[in-house]
Amino acid sequence: MTYRNQNSVNDVGQYQMAGLPFVTASSIATGNGTVVVQFPFVTNYISIKNNTASSTLRVGFTANGVLGSNYYGITNTTPLSIDLRVRELYFRVGSGTTISFELIAGLTTINSASFPVLTSSTPANNTNFVYSYPGIG
Repeated sequence: MTYRNQNSVNDVGQYQMAGLPFVTASSIATGNGTVVVQFPFVTNYISIKNNTASSTLRVGFTANGVLGSNYYGITNTTPLSIDLRVRELYFRVGSGTTISFELIAGLTTINSASFPVLTSSTPANNTNFVYSYPGIG
């Protein structure tokens, strides 16, 4: 009999140990839409730094969230560091013309495809592991 360990989104140990490093940086110009960062594995923490102090960087969990009112605005160059389990993040210019930002995340070994899609509305035919969470966007 062969035993294969399958990590799941509820494996507490995955979030207790140090994460695998993931680092990226990007720039967004006003009118150029939303930047999506998709992680290969579920995160256990993220840290985001807005490098443009005079502008607001919108960070959210859905495209609708950063377009609407369900986002977190980073207005200074002090990094936002938070423990979060996510498979993707969305970024958009909130104010200003062009924003550059840096992102570092700690990754678990949980495949991001096994993590639920975050949304504020549940589709009528919910067969794709989609859960509705108020405040997501």
